[in-house]
Amino acid sequence: MKDKKILIITLKIKKEYPSGTAVAEVTSYDVIWLKEESNGQIFWFGIDNSNGVFTKGSHFWVRIISKDIDNEEWLHYYNNIDKQLKNDNLLIFLIGVTNPNQEEYTMLNEQVKVYIQHPDDWLEEIQAICINEENDESVYSEIVELDYPSGKTKFTTLNLNHFSPYAIYEEKYQVKFDANGGEFKDGANVFTIEKWENEYEKDLEKPTKDGYKFIGYFTEKIGGTSFEKYLAEAGIDNDVTFYARGEEIIIEDD
Repeated sequence: MKDKKILIITLKIKKEYPSGTAVAEVTSYDVIWLKEESNGQIFWFGIDNSNGVFTKGSHFWVRIISKDIDNEEWLHYYNNIDKQLKNDNLLIFLIGVTNPNQEEYTMLNEQVKVYIQHPDDWLEEIQAICINEENDESVYSEIVELDYPSGKTKFTTLNLNHFSPYAIYEEKYQVKFDANGGEFKDGANVFTIEKWENEYEKDLEKPTKDGYKFIGYFTEKIGGTSFEKYLAEAGIDNDVTFYARGEEIIIEDD
């Protein structure tokens, strides 16, 4: 009797990613790029595989959670963010790498650098959060400018030890200036700078008040710290209101 030959066929089932996920194959030991679209805006993402952390044939994937399109899911992650880290202007995204056996990399044996193209109107103060069910953690980020992949582009870079939901946001602070009994040129008693930039202090408007000479802005209506001292010691690192202060003009009789 002849031995029967048994042919074993192993089928690799291609992983199906959720709708809206951008996927790129890992084909080299270099930076792997992909682009993802959210609310009509294109974002490039890159992952540095120059150390060969991910085997060729793996797939790098990213999915942006849109506040408008994926509102319920967006709220799920937003509500899991620690109160002190919350910011309404968040770019929340899921990121990962699937190996050729369709298994997800979780903890990494060494850090990998990820590049995230942030919205065009974001400036330099970019913060990053790893969203965790128990305790979120801030992630160190840097801004770099690259000529690749779509011309000169600014990216936020993160060094990751593991994959998780992440969020980046622009740290911006609202600064109000209260005329404190006076008024500004437009007749208003308060003017607000919605997004403070350091050069703004050079051209601050001085309010006027009959019988008083403007001497500066302070953190309190009476007492407090002068605007100049506050800026030199702490900088603008939270929402704050400054109050104008005047010195009464005394006219002596002849």
